[in-house]
Amino acid sequence: MNNSREFSYQGAELALFAQARNWKFYVKSEVGEYLFGDVLEIGAGIGGTTIALNDGSARRWLCLEPDQNQVNQLQSLVARNNAPAPLVIVGSLAALLKNRRSTVFYT
Repeated sequence: MNNSREFSYQGAELALFAQARNWKFYVKSEVGEYLFGDVLEIGAGIGGTTIALNDGSARRWLCLEPDQNQVNQLQSLVARNNAPAPLVIVGSLAALLKNRRSTVFYT
């Protein structure tokens, strides 16, 4: 779904941050028990955190990301890792509101 104006992320750290496996393991140990039902991941980027936290136990995992290029990388990473496939909305919170989804929100 693409419900936003074109947005292009200018940072270069996401690929490096995706490799922070120890940190992501720590975050999952702290918040993992709260990731159930419908989960909204805002600013999903290239999917490093999605892969680390979305283990399939949530009823639905929704990624919101305004950059189509980042979404393409996220979807590729999910496929390469045989990870549970999240629903992805390309856009901002306004795009999410148009889709009227119930979610659990974490940052």
